[in-house]
Amino acid sequence: MRPRTVNRRRLRRIALCIGTLAICCLIFASNRFLYCSHQRFPILAQIQWNHQPRSEVRGNRPVIVGHRGWPRRSTNSDAAVENRLIGNTKSSIEAAIGTNVDWIEIDIRATTNGTLVVFHDPTINAKTTYSGNEGNVEGMTLQALKSYNVLTKVYPPEKILSLEEVFNRFHADKRHWVLDVKADEISDDVFAQIEQSTIPKEQIIIFGEHTVLEAYKGCLLYTSDAA
Repeated sequence: MRPRTVNRRRLRRIALCIGTLAICCLIFASNRFLYCSHQRFPILAQIQWNHQPRSEVRGNRPVIVGHRGWPRRSTNSDAAVENRLIGNTKSSIEAAIGTNVDWIEIDIRATTNGTLVVFHDPTINAKTTYSGNEGNVEGMTLQALKSYNVLTKVYPPEKILSLEEVFNRFHADKRHWVLDVKADEISDDVFAQIEQSTIPKEQIIIFGEHTVLEAYKGCLLYTSDAA
């Protein structure tokens, strides 16, 4: 075999490797670009909105709410590994954004020092790598919560998100949120977080117990003794 032919083949292989690597880097970079902070880079919200597929439904239709984001797969411990996706996580919120739901519903709790976190259960025992006996969210700091991985089967492993992280990373101009406040005593903190976020009030729905909704309305509701 002639040396010139060998050199050409080597150059082709090198070019193929470089091209493949460049494509992989481009895909990774575009994904990170589309899902990085919209508060820090507001133009990304409009870019991402234009990037999403529009609904083909015409006329009136029901409003679609992504429950805990969009956990499309089973969270049953007996389910196949590739079919596990837990709600209130980065992956479930990204899935909700990707499917263009009208509203994204997330659950709100608070840590021991008052940091609002996005998590459904009162304890982290069933849905994280925590192996202790008492994993109460309200009894742990955010730093302690983030020392454990959520059991969603994605890579890299996911951590419990704070509400501030969710707003900073995923809010866009036309994105709507349903906040399910899981504890009465954190109502004021949730309201304060909403004010700090500068998200328009018409893009947020507060969901929770009667006392939570009463506090948000800022008035007392009276019942008739004649009832």
